[in-house]
Amino acid sequence: MLTPAPPAGEVGTPSAARKGRIMIVDDDPALLDALEFALSLQGHEVVKADSGTVAVAIARDESLDLVLTDFKMPGMNGLETMIAIKEQNPSIPVMIVTGFASPEMFDDFKRHGALSVVRKPFNLSDLFAAVGQALQA
Repeated sequence: MLTPAPPAGEVGTPSAARKGRIMIVDDDPALLDALEFALSLQGHEVVKADSGTVAVAIARDESLDLVLTDFKMPGMNGLETMIAIKEQNPSIPVMIVTGFASPEMFDDFKRHGALSVVRKPFNLSDLFAAVGQALQA
């Protein structure tokens, strides 16, 4: 079963973590903008996608170090998005963000290649820790 990311102190300071090119996938424009701002302040380059379909197209055409996708989105959900991205490039780590996961869903995420799951609501230090851990992997 996937476990939530460890607290920030276990990963190190954000400045010590490797910086990466991160795609955020979410249908909520305000959350996309907030996460872009927060991750950019940490030194990451951020690419935004407002749907799974857009994310799959971006992942096909651009080099990414990490994908952070919401699970519950209209059309293509986060699991379907991750599967499609991993079919194109299995080496791209994908983290799923959700407030709607059962233990069975966590198992499904893992079986299909999710690196980790970030549970909503989350605080930024936990998100930064999870991103830092993903980029170190």
